[in-house]
Amino acid sequence: MAGHLAAAPWEPGKPSVLIARTVKGHGLPFLEGRAASHYVTLSERNHARALRALGDALVSRATREAYRDRLLPLMNQNPDLMCLDTDTGLFNAEYVTAAGDQYLNLGIAEHNLMGMAAGMAACGRMPFVNTMAAFATSRALEPIKIDIAYNRLPVRIMATHGGLGRRSPRPDPPGAGRTSP
Repeated sequence: MAGHLAAAPWEPGKPSVLIARTVKGHGLPFLEGRAASHYVTLSERNHARALRALGDALVSRATREAYRDRLLPLMNQNPDLMCLDTDTGLFNAEYVTAAGDQYLNLGIAEHNLMGMAAGMAACGRMPFVNTMAAFATSRALEPIKIDIAYNRLPVRIMATHGGLGRRSPRPDPPGAGRTSP
């Protein structure tokens, strides 16, 4: 992910999107490419099979950690880059100190997060906003549409935990926010 984030063509004044084209169950022959595997809760037996099948490919690092580890050097290179967070746990005390005034944790305030990001982008800053996917696509959707998209502002939205519970291979229906059958 870090390589794709660094190579992404962020163009000032234009909206950007980074889309991850993934294969559900990749690397697990008993799940790979099967639509039904998307919301499956693995049995203890299949969970053990999955861990064995992934072997060395299993990464014990969260995606947000890889993102954070790439974002911090970008912040050091560009004083206009701002990281706005909503209690996602992206930065611990060590990283908050390293980021300095370029990091703001707004708490659970997704609607305000998007409004602040829009204002910063309109003033020439480069905001990266972080929140849970369920909130980015619901609570914060109006300011995304009205404040950011309508005004064509270059705000980078990073949404994590898209329907999965934290550190768990099990589905989290309240966070999934399904919009299709």
